[in-house]
Amino acid sequence: MSEFRKFIEKKFNQAQKSVCDVPTQRSGFFKATLTEAGVMVSCLVKGWYPLEWKYFDAVEKLLKEHKSAKRGDAMKGRLGDELLPMDSVEGCMAYCNNSVSGQTVFRRISPVANLLVWAGVCKHGEGILSLL
Repeated sequence: MSEFRKFIEKKFNQAQKSVCDVPTQRSGFFKATLTEAGVMVSCLVKGWYPLEWKYFDAVEKLLKEHKSAKRGDAMKGRLGDELLPMDSVEGCMAYCNNSVSGQTVFRRISPVANLLVWAGVCKHGEGILSLL
C-alpha cells in the first residue's frame, strides 16, 4: 500500500465521518468519501466521481523522484505540450490512465492535490505541488 493512500485513509479515519469536507486551494470545500477503490469526490462532475488509487500512486512516484512538480493545465493544454507536460501532476495521472501525447485529458488535479494537502503529505505552491 502506498504512503499517500495510508495518509488519506488515516485522515478519513480521524474525521470519523463517511463524508468529509476537503478544503480547496481557494476558500471553499468539496465533499469526499473513502472507498476500497479510492476516493469519491463531489467536485468534478454532477454527482460523485471516483478517483482511483492509481492516480495517487502515480503522483506519489512522481513527487518522490522530484520533490515537487508542475500542476499541469488540462483545461488549456494537451498531454505532452508545455501547458501539460508528461512530468506534471496532471500529466502523470493522464499517462497512468493510458492517455497518449497530444490528447486532451480529463482534469483531476484540483481534488487530487487538495486531498493530498488535506492528508498532510503535500503543500500547494505557485503552479506546483510539493512533498512536505
